[in-house]
Amino acid sequence: MPGEFTANDAVTPAHAELRREPDGTVLALSGALVLETASAARRQVEDLLRTTPVALLRVDASGVDRGDMSGMSLLYELAEGRLTPGTRAELTGLKLEFRTLLAELPSPEAIERLETPPARRSIWEQVGAETVSVLRDPSRATPRLTVMAASPLCRLERETGVESATSTLARKVLPLGTLRDAWG
Repeated sequence: MPGEFTANDAVTPAHAELRREPDGTVLALSGALVLETASAARRQVEDLLRTTPVALLRVDASGVDRGDMSGMSLLYELAEGRLTPGTRAELTGLKLEFRTLLAELPSPEAIERLETPPARRSIWEQVGAETVSVLRDPSRATPRLTVMAASPLCRLERETGVESATSTLARKVLPLGTLRDAWG
């Protein structure tokens, strides 16, 4: 198809240039920000920013003539201050088609949620929390929960002959067949 880019076509290498202007520092990007060039462009940008500390950064992306998600991730990192800690960049001159691609990347909040997983609780903490929630509201009990809570107690009850509060509650909430399946 005419005008369509194929893997055999030559890719214009990306180029980055840093210049000081009265209203701050400008990082001018040009060329293709695609899979084949994005990592080299990123290294070039990192080198430029490492040698020149910036307080205010504007990225002029008007020279970017090709782009894909690999290239947009570089612009995203610049805009969110991931390459210049404490300094978020203002993107200017980016063509509409690339702004659309950039908008598809997840929000900083979504990425932060991915980066900070919730604290892991032990199985005993989970069983305890679920047991307390069922004691407060017996309608929350499910067969899976009963099996999870009752399994460690079954052996203890068989060995001691003493019935626990959890199994008493489970017998009242769940059908007998479910308990028979759980306790075997």
